[in-house]
Amino acid sequence: MRPDPGRVDVSGSLRDAVQTMLTRGSDSVIVVDRSIQSERGIVTRTDVVRAGYRTDRQYSRIDVEEAMSSPLITIPPGATVDRALQKMRHEEVTHLVVVDDGNVVGMVSARELVFHKPEALESIRDRGRKERRGWFR
Repeated sequence: MRPDPGRVDVSGSLRDAVQTMLTRGSDSVIVVDRSIQSERGIVTRTDVVRAGYRTDRQYSRIDVEEAMSSPLITIPPGATVDRALQKMRHEEVTHLVVVDDGNVVGMVSARELVFHKPEALESIRDRGRKERRGWFR
């Protein structure tokens, strides 16, 4: 789990999200609405690529809200690697937000889980193939 995932305001641009990802060395950020102090979604590397392709616009001209995935798919901090992988497969996502007592405390990606359970790699590859096919719809 990566503690304290990066955050970007829902009113920002996709460029803001990418800048946060690059600065933090992360492949995703949580989207928040700071006016009401609430998490609204997530922007992943895949969301960035998809939004750039679909809109054919510069990242600075794409709203975060337009590119984000929502709702957040969450998991408690004590969940096992198997449970996290199962939830990712069921929800067809590659990132889970770790929530403890209503507060975001971290994020876990499929890539991180593979280090703990290498045999899960094929399931993750299948998810990526399905996701890429949906880009052109």
